Parts: sequence; structure tokens; C-alpha cells
Amino acid sequence: MTHNIDLERNVILKYVEERKQDRYLQFVASPKNRHKFIRELAHFADFKLNLFHVVGRNNEQSIKHHFINSPEVFHP
Repeated sequence: MTHNIDLERNVILKYVEERKQDRYLQFVASPKNRHKFIRELAHFADFKLNLFHVVGRNNEQSIKHHFINSPEVFHP
């Protein structure tokens, strides 16, 4: 499986608290340590929560509409 390090880096820079960004950038840059970052995602407490929207129900169309109309989603 190939990893898109640029996408992962952009997601970290946009959605992770500044105080933790360097740590996670180091994890994804290292094949040896990348699994630590992936493992922590299920229990992740370092997101910038103000950038997320609550989805009231599992509505695939609403989610797709949001991403299609939000070109900045993965661009810090």
C-alpha cells in the first residue's frame, strides 16, 4: 500500500493542534514509527474540534455535498 505523505501532512497541519503537529509529522514521515500515529487515531484527542461539523445522522449525500462544496478541506 502506498502512502500519500503530502495528504497526511496537510491533514495534520490543518486538523491537529499546533502543539502536537511536529510529533505527528515525524510519525508519518518514518516508516518505522508511522504505525504509532495510525494506532493513536482511534483515541485521538489532538484535533482542532472547531473545524469539524456534527453530522446528525449517517447521511452519505450530506457528507459528499459538504466535501464537494468545501475545496479547502485538505488544504491548510
